[in-house]
Amino acid sequence: MALAIRPLPVLENAAADRFVKKANRVLKAKRKLDLTQKAKSTMSILRTAKI
Repeated sequence: MALAIRPLPVLENAAADRFVKKANRVLKAKRKLDLTQKAKSTMSILRTAKI
């Protein structure tokens, strides 16, 4: 049995403008994600699990 293909939602007007403004603001922000602490804890867990 085939499933019906649902149309993708599309942002229009004010919602689209708001999305683009927020996306540009995030791209311009020079924040970097620091995952060193997460990587250390993950490696510790993997060492303990002997994987």
